Amino acid sequence: MSQTFLRGICHLDADCFYASVETIFQPIKRGKPFAVISHVGGIVLSASYEARKFKIKTGMPTWEATAHCPAITFEPVNFPRYIIYSKAMMDILRTFTPDVEEYSIDEAFFDLTSVQQYHGCSYEQIARNIQKKIKDELNLPVSIGVSMNKTLAKLCSDYNKPMGITIVAEEDRDEFLGKVQLDDVAGIGRHNHERLQGNRIATLHEFIRTPTSRIKKILGINGVRLQLELRGIPSLGLQMERKKPKSISRSRTFAKLTTSFDFLFAELIRHLEDVTMKLREHHLAAKRIGIFLRMQENYRTVGTVMTLENFTDDTIILVQQINTMLKELYCTKTSYRSTGVYLTELRDVYSVSADMFSKLKDEERHQLNAAIDDINKRFGKKTISIGAATLLHPKKEREEEDDVDVEISYVNRFMAF
Repeated sequence: MSQTFLRGICHLDADCFYASVETIFQPIKRGKPFAVISHVGGIVLSASYEARKFKIKTGMPTWEATAHCPAITFEPVNFPRYIIYSKAMMDILRTFTPDVEEYSIDEAFFDLTSVQQYHGCSYEQIARNIQKKIKDELNLPVSIGVSMNKTLAKLCSDYNKPMGITIVAEEDRDEFLGKVQLDDVAGIGRHNHERLQGNRIATLHEFIRTPTSRIKKILGINGVRLQLELRGIPSLGLQMERKKPKSISRSRTFAKLTTSFDFLFAELIRHLEDVTMKLREHHLAAKRIGIFLRMQENYRTVGTVMTLENFTDDTIILVQQINTMLKELYCTKTSYRSTGVYLTELRDVYSVSADMFSKLKDEERHQLNAAIDDINKRFGKKTISIGAATLLHPKKEREEEDDVDVEISYVNRFMAF
């Protein structure tokens, strides 16, 4: 493929990262079907390529994996080990370019545009040099995609695994997009794919050709950004430094009014799952949690705040607090139109001593939360959810979502405690 493009935006994806790290410590596993599983629940988090041949997938329970492949073996997840290798991989990447966005534990976006002249070779050759160095020094296989923006680069890295290098320039873009599926695009996901299909948009080319105004109505501004990127127009910049929020909040307005305690509780849990996942993404722990309910009568809002005994990022611990707080606020015959959850007094987990941080008292729970986050990132939000939250219908019961980090003063304008 031609390489006549001005920008060199790349995506690196470690192939079967958890499984690949395990083979470094257990070489006997190489060439054999095995999977890395969560400590709690026995869920597949990463499978070797030999296991994938038997259709073993992330999120699959061990009993189902065994049914597909009786010879499969399982290894318990070891996140501290993976974090060490992730850091080493990112450090190698930064020896080639300072412009790196650590997207997840096993993925990164990076920009070669400003350093190509320094390296004195093509984007493809720089990518091959990166791939070789990571393999030689860490014994980790990685795949790299190179294109003119982030969305296309990620599609490229997924296209030819393992140990693949895929280059797509502007003149190759149309042909390349004809070889991949609509739901292969990061950001589409299962629910958005269903929405697009319901609007008779079934292929990538149909998605690209659809008027932008219509895409915005279906998927919002994020859908517009994806469409522009697939058209070859950069719309998503690299996030080299992530500013940590001072508070995290989620709220939604219902499609229909409700008087149901169970429905309100389920909604609040959904919010909680979102805010605690965001908390863990930023490596933060919270000391205060608040909830609020908006009534139909005069659009009045009531709320309450609880100071926790310890800093925590544990969803399960906070569910117990929300149940208590909702019982305090709930009125039987009142009609409610929205709910919200927010976390404040956030602190970096690395600065919180062990006696102040509740998750260190329950390492298995920490591993479970990390495993759930990983599966939900890969397969879309709510792939795994707390049981009570499944009372909600994902499409019909919710109308509007406020999905941004906010300062707590914004929430306080609507509430008086």
